[in-house]
Amino acid sequence: NTQIKASDAQPAELYHADFDENGSVDPILCTYIQGKSYPYLTRDELLQQLVKFKKRFTDFKGYSTVTIHELFSEGELKNAKHLTVNRLETTLFLSNASGKYTLGQLPVQAQFAPVHAIAVLDADKDGHEDLLLLGNDSHLKLRLGKADANQGVLMMGTGGGGGFRYMAQRQSGLQVKGDVRSVVQMDNRLLLGVNGEGLAAFRF
Repeated sequence: NTQIKASDAQPAELYHADFDENGSVDPILCTYIQGKSYPYLTRDELLQQLVKFKKRFTDFKGYSTVTIHELFSEGELKNAKHLTVNRLETTLFLSNASGKYTLGQLPVQAQFAPVHAIAVLDADKDGHEDLLLLGNDSHLKLRLGKADANQGVLMMGTGGGGGFRYMAQRQSGLQVKGDVRSVVQMDNRLLLGVNGEGLAAFRF
C-alpha cells in the first residue's frame, strides 16, 4: 500500500553503478508511469547523489519528464547492475505433498502496511493455525509518508487448503503500536521487538 507499484509488465527497477566515478555506488530506483520508467529520485535527491547533473537540470520542470533512458546513456545503463521486482504484496506460499509451492490468498488487510514479523499460532484454539502479521515503517521518506496501519493483523485459519479470514481489531483486541521487527512466542505470550522502544508482551 504505497506509491510504488510493480507488475510483470512494469516492474520496479534498481540500477546501480558508480555513475560519477567517485568510488561509491549510486543506486537509482525507478518506477513506471504510463508505460515509461522514470527515476523515483527527486531532482534535489539526484543532485545530492550525482553532482554532475547540476548543470543539465537547472530547474525542476526540466527534470520532471526525464525517463531513466534519457537520464543515462544506453552504455551507462548496460554497464550498470539491474534488479527488478514484480510483486510487492505480502504473499502466502503453500507447500504441497510433492514439495512444490502454490500461491495462496490472504485477505486484503494483509496489504495495509509492510509486514516484518509473522507469528504462527492457534489463537482461538480451534485446531487450525492462525497468522499474526506485524510490521510498519514510520521513518520513510517524507513524500512516501508513514506506513503504520498495522496494529497487529490477525488472520484466522479456516482449515482445508490454507485459507484465512481477517479478524477485526475490535474482536482481536490487538493494539500494537510502533515498528515491529521481531516476534517470539513463549507459551501463551508473544514477545515483540519494537524498533526504538522496549519489549512489548501480549497474552493470547
